Amino acid sequence: MGNATTHTEAANPTAPSQGLYYISLSPQANILRNGTNTLYLLDDLLALGSGLVLPYFKALPGLNDLDPETSYTCFEVFLQTNAGETEIRDVFMFVDTECDIAIQKIEDTGLVLDQETKDKVWSNHSFDRPAGSEVLRSALPKTGKTEQVVEENQTAKHKSSIRIGSERLDELMNLVSELVTTQASLSLFAETNVSQELDAVSENIEKITRRLRDNAFKMSLIPLDSLSTRYQRLVRDLSKELNKDVVFKTEGTDTEIDKSIIEKLTDPLLHLLRNAMDHGVELPEERIKNGKPAQGTVLLRSYYAGASVIIEIKDDGAGIDLQRIKDEAITKGLIAPEASLADDELLYLIFLPGFSTAEKVTGVSGRGVGMDVVKRNITDIRGTVDIASKHGEGTTFTIKLPLTLSIIDGMLVEIDETRFIIPLFAINKCFEVATSLLENTFNQWITLDGVRTPFLFLRREFGIVNAPVPLSQIINIPYQGESVGLAVDHIVGEYQAVVKPLGNLYARQNEFSDATILGDGSVALVIDPYKLIEKLIHKIAEASPVEK
Repeated sequence: MGNATTHTEAANPTAPSQGLYYISLSPQANILRNGTNTLYLLDDLLALGSGLVLPYFKALPGLNDLDPETSYTCFEVFLQTNAGETEIRDVFMFVDTECDIAIQKIEDTGLVLDQETKDKVWSNHSFDRPAGSEVLRSALPKTGKTEQVVEENQTAKHKSSIRIGSERLDELMNLVSELVTTQASLSLFAETNVSQELDAVSENIEKITRRLRDNAFKMSLIPLDSLSTRYQRLVRDLSKELNKDVVFKTEGTDTEIDKSIIEKLTDPLLHLLRNAMDHGVELPEERIKNGKPAQGTVLLRSYYAGASVIIEIKDDGAGIDLQRIKDEAITKGLIAPEASLADDELLYLIFLPGFSTAEKVTGVSGRGVGMDVVKRNITDIRGTVDIASKHGEGTTFTIKLPLTLSIIDGMLVEIDETRFIIPLFAINKCFEVATSLLENTFNQWITLDGVRTPFLFLRREFGIVNAPVPLSQIINIPYQGESVGLAVDHIVGEYQAVVKPLGNLYARQNEFSDATILGDGSVALVIDPYKLIEKLIHKIAEASPVEK
């Protein structure tokens, strides 16, 4: 980073900012192995305003023990910006599980973090320990709050908006997608042609492309609130039809999602709300008998979680009758009568095709459109759906979705000489193990971090017969409250992938959701980790068939 006072000044360095923030960034030791460049995070932070970066080292070993792939450096950032804490935290959305992050607002007075203050802080800095926010407080000019400055700040924050057609947004996203692909080609060319000038240009283009991509994404996002009116009416109409007193509540529906996802999410949410009204919330007299208020509640809640959006549909009804599910599954031959299943395993049976506990066909349920359709529709937009239920207290369906569909942050991996993309939002952690451990296990289980974990050896699954590498990488994927590993030869690093559909010829395969063009012009398939995991589950089930 050269001089530690490197920073990005605003267009007018004397203009007051809304606030001064202290940000502590402590990356995990293996963050570099996952392909994350922490300097990019610092660049993105300083792009929000003007700041000072103070690096320090933790657990620095001797020279002979230094590992070039291990991160030993932590950072403190003093940032002056008009942005709020949410925007600052968004910088870390893709690495929030790989870093310890703390954000503290120091001042809200419009004081300028000038060069004199930065020099004063830097002169007292030590590389063996963090400075802390009080160092900046003591270096700031001793002036009181200036109401005029604050008022000017609020005036400067005034925003205007314009209307544009959706086709223009689509064209913008297409152009940004082409730019991302071209930038990948430039980065590859810079790697193979050693030139400091070319490297500098390539890195600058990469930063500009990332910011342009993020801005284009924000313009194509639509708040979930756009669906609320329809759902409000649905609950009101069903309340009358079912003779139930139900209030529909929303939380966080200002959460924004890609408009292409919103379009495909409407029907699954409608079906979940119908189920909550029909199967979940009880009749008023039954609720009173059970000590509940006569009026039931259905809640639609949404919030951001890293690079994903979480949507919950929750009711305070009777919960799911697990014994009834088990009886129905036995009747349909889905499980053996003597089968012993945990509660969460019984709950997930409702996602099987054709499974239904509706006693009669009505205008609300029992119409042959089951939860398997809901799960399939959500999976088609690279999402997951989980379920939790407690008898007498209600049921919650939790949907996890990517922010967008057109460009994804992925992990570029290699198996033999073929490269694949695994969506980054689906990845929890990566491990390195001896390939012999994967080849010699007969039941595809391995112990990772002290936990026995099932895995898919993708060399074997994809029919690759060439000699394997001595060490393999296992990518840990959270799935329905558990974890499953995907074993690959190499992890190349993080990669922005412009995804394209595979077309009708590949409609019958489940392992790959899309494809992308790499910087060298080759094509990499995008792995759908959840469908791969389902394939593993089906293989285990076929190995132990249910006796009917």
